[in-house]
Amino acid sequence: MPRLTKGGKWVYGYVVVGDDRYMRLPYDTCSDYGFREGDAVVFLTGGAATGGFELGTPECVAGLMASRMLGRSIVEAGRRIRVPEDVDLTQGQPLLAVRKNTRTLAMIEKGPLYEA
Repeated sequence: MPRLTKGGKWVYGYVVVGDDRYMRLPYDTCSDYGFREGDAVVFLTGGAATGGFELGTPECVAGLMASRMLGRSIVEAGRRIRVPEDVDLTQGQPLLAVRKNTRTLAMIEKGPLYEA
């Protein structure tokens, strides 16, 4: 997983949400965040400057869920997850998967890091 700058954020690469609202998680995110086939994943609001959304397991984001939760999904075969209808996104737009912290994976759609 590369860093864009020394001391900067780690990035996993771009992910595209298809017309069916499915996206494939980058391989390394499964081990880094504990995403496993059959497990639940929680969608949280993203930052105002970066847009998009954040993903985490229910156990890791328990304290954040009440005010920020957008929906849930299940990790399916092939690291695929369906993005809930309540998550506002433009289908087909690439999202940059970024290691935000140890609890959530950021899927950003704008901002300086996205444009780098």
